[in-house]
Parts: sequence; structure tokens; C-alpha cells
Amino acid sequence: MKKESAIILCICSGDCPGMKRTDFVELTERLRLEVQTDLLAIHPHICDESGINLLRDIIKPNRFHLIAACGVDRQGESLKDGFKRAGVSMDNIHWKPVDMIGKSTQEVIELIRTALQSEGFNQPTLHNA
Repeated sequence: MKKESAIILCICSGDCPGMKRTDFVELTERLRLEVQTDLLAIHPHICDESGINLLRDIIKPNRFHLIAACGVDRQGESLKDGFKRAGVSMDNIHWKPVDMIGKSTQEVIELIRTALQSEGFNQPTLHNA
């Protein structure tokens, strides 16, 4: 069975000072158009109870989950309940964090594309007009 990929974005309630350089509307639209993935999900605060429940519902053992949010250490601590509730190990086979703190929209897109490519998920070549 071919492994799927999922991109899960946390917008940190839209008011985190570390996310001010990221335009989330542009980010989600560009990811939809430019990055090949099986699932793109967005949540306002993934480490709260409703975010953990979202993770429980979308995390699958045959899916690689790239989660773009706050710092990597905080993601690991905050999101482990979602993986646990889904019955999926939070390991490098199923999960890769992307730290968006202080990054521009373009930098986040490049980090996501690179992370997916490093996991064997080919990405379309982009041609700038």
C-alpha cells in the first residue's frame, strides 16, 4: 500500500508574535496549488483539546504527517496525545515537525516541500512566470 502524506498547519490563534511573517491565507492557497499531498488540514490552535481531537481523527498508520506549527520541542510535547488517541506511534516514520516561528510564507513553503521530498514524496517542479 502506498503511503499517504498529510500537511497539518497550526496558525497559533493568529496572534502569536512568532508567526507574524507568515500569511496563512497565502500559505494555504499556495500549498493547495503547489505542493502534492493527500490531505491539507488547518487548525487555529492544534495543541488544545479540539486540535488534539482533530489529530485523533486524521492521523492514520499508513500516512506520513508533516505538522507545521511552533517550535519542534513544543510540538513533540503538545501533540503526543493526538497520536496516542489515534493509536499511531509519534516517530519519524509517521511524523515530521516543521518550525514556522519567525519564517516568511515562502520559507515555510520551502521547508514543507523539502521535508516531503526528504521523505520520498516527489513534488512537482515549479516554474516561475
